[in-house]
Formats: sequence, C-alpha cells, structure tokens
Amino acid sequence: MYCRNCGNEVSDKAVICVACGVPPKSGDKYCYNCRAETYPNAQICTLAATHATV
Repeated sequence: MYCRNCGNEVSDKAVICVACGVPPKSGDKYCYNCRAETYPNAQICTLAATHATV
C-alpha cells in the first residue's frame, strides 16, 4: 500500500506514514494501490482500474 499524501510505501496496518507524518489514507494525491498521482477528490484511480483483474 502507498501513502495517499506522499506516495511512500507503507504497511497495510500503518497508522502514520513515517515519511510525511500523516495517516496514509488521509491524502488525495496518490493512489494507495499503484502509487499513481490522482486528481484531488477522485473516487477511483483510473490507472489502477486498468490493471485490475477480474
């Protein structure tokens, strides 16, 4: 998983990102699955959706 604020790789159980000091799921700059930059307030990452398997 990646921090949504800074894009740093973090544990799925992380409460705080050690790189930026905020909760990893509180940002809106990066996708938590693929680390791609996202639009602010985006509901889904379009890049991660193209890599999803059915």
